[in-house]
Amino acid sequence: SVFAFALGGTIALAYGFWVAMITLTIGSIVGTGIAIVITQVSASYGLDVDLITRGSGYGFLGSAITSLIWGAIFLMYAGFEASFMASAFHTQWPGIDINIVYVVMSLIIVPINWYGFIVNDLLQRITWPLFLIGLVWLMIKVFSSGGSHVSVGTGAVTFSALVPAMAAVLTSCTTQGMLVGDWSRFMRKADIGRAKWIAALVAIWLTFVVEGGLGAAMSLFTKNANPGIYAASLLGVGGVLWILITQLRINNMNYYSSSLALANFSSRILRWVPGRNIWVIATALITIGTTTGGILNHLLNVLTFLGIFLLAWMGTLFADILVIKPRLKIGFPYIEHRRGYLT
Repeated sequence: SVFAFALGGTIALAYGFWVAMITLTIGSIVGTGIAIVITQVSASYGLDVDLITRGSGYGFLGSAITSLIWGAIFLMYAGFEASFMASAFHTQWPGIDINIVYVVMSLIIVPINWYGFIVNDLLQRITWPLFLIGLVWLMIKVFSSGGSHVSVGTGAVTFSALVPAMAAVLTSCTTQGMLVGDWSRFMRKADIGRAKWIAALVAIWLTFVVEGGLGAAMSLFTKNANPGIYAASLLGVGGVLWILITQLRINNMNYYSSSLALANFSSRILRWVPGRNIWVIATALITIGTTTGGILNHLLNVLTFLGIFLLAWMGTLFADILVIKPRLKIGFPYIEHRRGYLT
């Protein structure tokens, strides 16, 4: 996803390159711990994060309510990714009203996501090579464009700079760390030891330190944190296609995860079960609202706001998993997710 580029770039332009690299590294260390624990628990019990939440003190209704937090996280990412796509398109063809482009980029995911994870898996397989090829092409263009004016020392490393940057980074690192539960629950128990470190390397370090660091550097060269804009400016139509193709796979996953979270909340709390596809449409409509409302202009603020809820949720899960159950011997000694045994 080019979101990591935008995150690193936004922090670098706001607080300096070294603040970006320090916070991305610290966030990755925290994310590694989260990914290791979630992988261990998810693979051992065969549960996703929603069911782990249910059995870690929240109960049936509590985990349903926290689904809203999970859904909001993916709605946020859907808004960011659609904005990158729209930015690339509008940079190449500025004569088209940007709000129209926002609407199109938000709705284009609906037919792709209609059939669930099968299409998402196909998109992931097809677009990975295209992402890597386009990234190398973009890096060559950016770093050969002349960077004598670039200084990685811009921005002092101060406490007042590190705190807001860290707040934004921790939101994303925590999300990525918890996301590994979506696939690690299917693995064999014999593979858990190796998988924990692979998950941390791929989901955390490659995403934030490598991609985020590249985004920080490229933002200093281009003076822009939005990958959609500088990819289209430097690569032309090829850059637009690269952003569109690679972001389709990411946003398809965001729509899928958001629709599932909203469906879970609706069925448990509201007792309304219209089907997941209705929530795909709802996700698209909310994405239209966030993109046209300028969510990308408030990237750090939005991440910090949602991070408060996400980190609190994650903290309570880890307290139950690492302290309350094994150390204090309170409640079930295992993750009990069956509704009949919970309040």
